[in-house]
Amino acid sequence: VKIVADPGANWRAHPDEPLWRGKLRFQRLIEAAANAGANYLKPQFLRRTVYPEGSAESELVAGYEWPPEWIPWMRERCEAHGLGFACTVYEPDHVAILEPHVPFFKISSFEAQRPDLLRAVAATGKPVIVSTGAGYWESVTGGAMADFVWERITFLHCVSAYPAKPEHMNLRGMGFPGARYGLSDHTTGSTAAVVAAALGASVIEKHLR
Repeated sequence: VKIVADPGANWRAHPDEPLWRGKLRFQRLIEAAANAGANYLKPQFLRRTVYPEGSAESELVAGYEWPPEWIPWMRERCEAHGLGFACTVYEPDHVAILEPHVPFFKISSFEAQRPDLLRAVAATGKPVIVSTGAGYWESVTGGAMADFVWERITFLHCVSAYPAKPEHMNLRGMGFPGARYGLSDHTTGSTAAVVAAALGASVIEKHLR
């Protein structure tokens, strides 16, 4: 089972914090992921342009955008601590920025039905991890997903609640016939991840701070 640590927005205490402090916190998050036994650190290359201009979501994300110039540094720091470096991608134009630095891509469930993004990622030939929390199985696996080599996709069962309650995890629905699968775990404990591994999950994604 591969453990993927996602720092989310926890690299910055608040949107007005100086970038140099955020970079130090990123360093500590990398160390924490390594000390916890993770195999990969996977931040999110999320930009305000994912949301409508002027929207509350766009304004919120703007305060947590980290510079793309940090990507080589992040990978180097991860490798120095025995971690692989991967990234969640949200826009087709960003695939080329990340592609030289990552062994696989992550696509969130909100973007899993975007044909333009899926085709851009598929064109790299690299493996992809796809969360399914905000989409139906038929819609996530249809359409542009056909451009992928099936063996290179891992589908992550996910309950899109923050945090998710253990009694809502529905782990019996995690496995997909003929597909590689895992869990994007939004619960605050470790029980769901342990049960998912016992049920055959090959990847566990967990947020950390």
